[in-house]
Order: sequence, then C-alpha cells, then structure tokens
Amino acid sequence: MTTSFMALQGASSSLRSSSSSVHPWTHDVFLSFRGEDVRQKFISHLYHALYKRGINTYIDDKLERGDEISQALFQAIEGSMISIIILSKNYAESRWCLNELLKIFECMETVKQIVLPVFYDVDPSNVRHQKGSFGEAFAKLKDRFEGNEEVLKWEAALEKLANLSGVELKNYSCGFFPDDGMDRLRDKCLITIEGRYVRMHDLLQDMGREIVRLESPNEPGQRSRLFFHEDVRHVLEEGMGTNKVAGMIIEMPEGEEVIRLNSEAFVQMKRLRVLINRNASFSSGPNYLSNELRVLDWFEYPLQSLPPNFHGNKLIIFKMRGSFIRELSVIKFKNMTIMEFNDCNSLTKVPDLSSVQNLKELSVEMCTSLVEVHDSVGSLENLCELSFYGCSNLRIFPASLKLRSLRKLYLDDCSSLRSFPEIGCEMKSLTKLSLSCTAVEELPLSIGNLDRLDALFLHGCKNLKRLPINIILRLQHLTDLGIFGGCTNLVKKIGYDGQSILTIGSTRLVDEISSNEEQLQELVPPTNSSNGSSALQVLNRQNCFQSESNFFPISSFFTLFNSSATLTILNLSGSEFISVPTSIKGLVALEMLYLSYCEKLEEILELPPNITLVEAQGCKSLERFPEVSRIMEFNGSHIRSLGIIDLSRCDKMHEKILNYKVPNPLLWKAGHYNVTVLLENQISELGDEEFSEYEIVDKGDEEFSEDEIVNRGHSIWRI
Repeated sequence: MTTSFMALQGASSSLRSSSSSVHPWTHDVFLSFRGEDVRQKFISHLYHALYKRGINTYIDDKLERGDEISQALFQAIEGSMISIIILSKNYAESRWCLNELLKIFECMETVKQIVLPVFYDVDPSNVRHQKGSFGEAFAKLKDRFEGNEEVLKWEAALEKLANLSGVELKNYSCGFFPDDGMDRLRDKCLITIEGRYVRMHDLLQDMGREIVRLESPNEPGQRSRLFFHEDVRHVLEEGMGTNKVAGMIIEMPEGEEVIRLNSEAFVQMKRLRVLINRNASFSSGPNYLSNELRVLDWFEYPLQSLPPNFHGNKLIIFKMRGSFIRELSVIKFKNMTIMEFNDCNSLTKVPDLSSVQNLKELSVEMCTSLVEVHDSVGSLENLCELSFYGCSNLRIFPASLKLRSLRKLYLDDCSSLRSFPEIGCEMKSLTKLSLSCTAVEELPLSIGNLDRLDALFLHGCKNLKRLPINIILRLQHLTDLGIFGGCTNLVKKIGYDGQSILTIGSTRLVDEISSNEEQLQELVPPTNSSNGSSALQVLNRQNCFQSESNFFPISSFFTLFNSSATLTILNLSGSEFISVPTSIKGLVALEMLYLSYCEKLEEILELPPNITLVEAQGCKSLERFPEVSRIMEFNGSHIRSLGIIDLSRCDKMHEKILNYKVPNPLLWKAGHYNVTVLLENQISELGDEEFSEYEIVDKGDEEFSEDEIVNRGHSIWRI
C-alpha cells in the first residue's frame, strides 16, 4: 500500500477514533454518481481501485432508480467519512442524484464529512452556473418540477459544490480546480506539499489515469498521456506514437529488458511536451524530438548529442543524469530554468549559456571528464543554485562571479581546481560556499562581497596557502565555519607550548594586511555593529606574525573571534594542533565544536559558555579535558547548555575515565548521573537517534530496580 493511501487511511482512522463515541462510521467512502454516464466505465474502475487498497466504499448497484431515496441510502451517506461526487453531463437531470447531494451537504455540516467533487468531462463553471450540456440536463429536471422549492435548494447546492476544491477530469490525468486553493485538498489528505513539489493522492492519480486510458482503450498511441510501462514499450518499439501524445513517463520494473527503440518512434509525436525517462535503458537513441518539449528528463541518454532537428526553444527543465552526452553545442534555450547533467562522464565542457538568462539551477555533479565551464556561467543574473561537486578534472572556471541571485555554490571535490574566482559584485543572496577538497591555493580579498555568507567549508584544501582571515571575520552572518582540517599547506608547524601554528605561505599577505595601519583598521567592524556584537579584535603585526617564518598562531584566530555574536558552528576536524587555546571561551555564540580526528590534540582546557556539543571522536592523544573530570566528580557540567560530548576512540581519555574514582561506584557503573554516560564499547553507533528525557543506559550486565534508577535529564555524554 502506498504512502499516500496510508495517509488517507491514517486520516480516516484518526477521524474514526476521534468521532466514534459521537458518530460511528460504517464506510470510508460514499460514491455519488449518475449510473448511465459512468457506471460501466469510470465508476467500476474507481471502485475496484479503492477495494484493492482496503478502502471500505459504498456503491449503490441498483440499475433502476426512482425519485425517492430510501432510508437505507440516507444511512449509508450518514455513515461515510468521505463522499466522492462524480459530476457527469447528465448528473443534474436526476432528482435522485441531487437529493443525494443535499444529504451529503447536510452531513458535511453535522458530522464534518469530507466532500470531494470530481468533474467528469464537465467544466466546473458550467456546474456553478448550470450552463452547457450540464445546464441543459438540469433544465430538463427543472421543467419537471417547476415551482417546487426543491429546485432552489438544488441550484444552491450545485453552486456550492462547484466552489469546493475538486478534481477536473477531462483529457488529462488530474487538474485541480483552483478556486478554493490547494490547502483544502491538503487538509483532506488528497495532496501533500513537500517543498516545491505537490504529490497527488493515489486515488486522484488512479482516476485520472483511467480517464486517459479510456481515450483509446485498445491503442495506447492514441492517448494524450502514456505512463503504464507495457503501453510505453509497445508505442516505442512498434513506432505507434501519434501527435495526440502530449506526455510520456517511462518507468520500468526492476530487471526489465532494454527498450529496442524504433527509429521512427518519436517522429509522429510532434505535440510531445513532457518526456521523462526515470530508469529505462535503450538500445539506441532518438533521431527526432519534438520542439514542443517543456520537460526533457532522460536517464542514461544513449547518444553523444541531441537530434539535429531539436532546438528546444520551449524547454524549461533539461535533465540528462548519467547520460553519454559528450558536448553541448551553443545552448539557446531561452526559457530554461533547470539544467542538470549529473554523472555524465563523457561531458567535457559547459558551453556558452549567455542566452539562457532565466536559468535558476545548474547542477553538473560527478562529471569526471569535465574540464571547462564557460565564463558566461559567472554572469547569470537569475541563477540561484550552482554545483560542480565531484568534477575531479575541472580546471577552467569563470574568472569572476557576478551572480546576484546565487544562494548556494558547491565546488566540493573539484580536486583539480586551483583558482577561485574574484567576486565581481555584492552577492547578497549567497549563504553557502563549499570548497572542501579542492586544489584552490588562495581566496581573494573580494570574498568580502559575500556579506550574507553563513557557511564556509574549506576542509581538505591541501594547496591552500593564503587565507584572508581578517576579511572572513568581517562576514557578520557567518555561523558555520569549517577550516584547517586537511589543509596541510596552511598548517605546517605544530607548537609544543599548547598552541598550533598556522602558516601563510608568503610574506605578501603580511604586507597586504599590516603595512598600512589605516587599511588594517578598515577591516574591523565598528564597535556598535548592526547585530549587536562588539568589534572583533584584530591583532597587530608584532603578535600576529612571526617575522622569520610568517607563522600565524591559531590562538590568534580564536582571539579574532572574541565576543563574536554570530559564529555558532566551528569545524576544526582533522587539524594538527596540540591544544585548543583557552581563548575559545570568548566565542560566546558558539554552540557546536567539531574536533574529530585531531590526532595530535592533547588537551581541551576551556569551552565556550553556551556550547551544546563537543565532537572529539578519534582524538587518540587527548588526555586532559577538565570538563569531563568535573562531570565525573560533581555529577554534571557547570555549563548548563552542554548536552553531548563524543569521545569515542579517544583511548587515553577512556583509560583515565575508567580508572577515575567517583563518589559512588555503583552510580558510575549504572550511569545514573544528571546525564547519561555512554561508553563506546558498550553501545552501538548513535547515528541520528534521539534520546528522550528519561533515557537511561545501563552499563555492564547488571540489572537495577526502578528505585535505583534516577532520572537526571536528557544530556548525553558519549565516552
């Protein structure tokens, strides 16, 4: 059973349980319809689809109906949680149907029944105003009951029904009637909205697909949409496509054979607007594609280029994941907003995109043959997301970025990229910049134009030699900084006085920053900054740089951040320092500190006052951590916010802790502190598990009575 049907059943169960004491439900769904219009076609398939999914559905199977509704039918309506009303052309000619409708609206008010209208080949506006063929049918009924007060009730009910959110079924699967908005459909569990995506309930999807199937029951190539894998294979292998096909989704069952594409398969599909291949393999590629395409999403596209006829002027979404495409000629898809070429290992160059000014997302990830990205990519005004993650041979990149709309830039694992571009304008939208594991040698001073940046990642940048730290510290919104770990050219000398040394590869940066005191002062934010933090302290040349070796102490780095009210996450994992400088306590906003696999780290003497997490797994040299000693001795931390310390694979700390003499050995064994103590060799990896406020983890094989277990809160010390 699919998730969406489970959502409906979950909602039904919730409604049933909350209302059972007041109103007992006998059915999940009541179907209201005009038999002669839909009984042998749509209704039988809909009922079967509901039955297969275990949805208890009431359907009146009587072929002959009079004017008066039986009491049993009224009771069936009253006992149904949901009523689905199939509005066909002749629905309003039946007094029976309209009286059912009145009873359904009564139940909508009295027992909060959910009502879903389905417009079956009729226009909702014709239902609302009783026009067109629907209005003609209603006029016949009104002539029979002229002067009857029921007529006014029917008219009002039809207008009310047309104003409800429903499903309009004509020639396409399911188009939502928008007057009352999608919120009502979501409230009824008929759609779910996840980010930018709207997911349709299977009930609606099945109804829509059945309508499409009935367009041409015997020949799929005459339908407007193709989605059943047997029909898709038939049309593509036999060349049975026609200009009636507007959309095609190709999704084959696991283990299905390749599709042996007929050379003329797409030639007749001149009105094709949506073509999505999710997982099918093809023996050959197309020699024609419709220029009406809005969406072209082809997994493992088998050719190195697009068909010569295809100019794609109407293309909006263009995806070729895992394709064999080698080179894209000059692209002039002026309407395109999304372009994705992930895992295309034959692609060597991203071409001139200057004519694609509407482009919002460009993703070219894990393309191991990609060498060059055209300069035009650096000037796309509407680009919001840009990713070249994992393009290990990328060497030529735009020299300047002028991307005012860009929010995220990912260049992780571009291990051949040695130069990071100048920031040619204020890029106030960019919040995430990841350069981890690149070959970038320096960051430009113009990085200061990224004044809304909140996350910067530089892990594993082995060639990084120049880092304008003073400029970086001016970024008032920076909250997540990943730096130093694996930056072997940046961190070269380890001091044995408790300080790690950070080198700047040449004297040029020293001269740039410190030769002019006025320039240096300009790098410092004003004392009364907009975010309320006091000015960052900038060290002078004498204590910042040692003249002989141009070393920059990491302790100075922390001093620069003193009193910062923005930095909340700091990742120094993999760094080669010996001691966390005591000046770290000045990072008053810091909440999460990552020190994993700092294998030379020996001591953590101080922590920031509002820290919540210390991740120090794999620090095999660590042996002095006063905060842990306080926890062992005084039953808890003096830092109230501190919730998690991870010291797994910290062998020296394990030995000290296990030999520590605590006030009550029994409590130590049981882990009954104001926090839960977790020893690595006695628990599995936590992953993303959450511990409840009353979680107690026993140590060893001993069992303790409930009286002996004392809950002290929900903090976790993973040791």
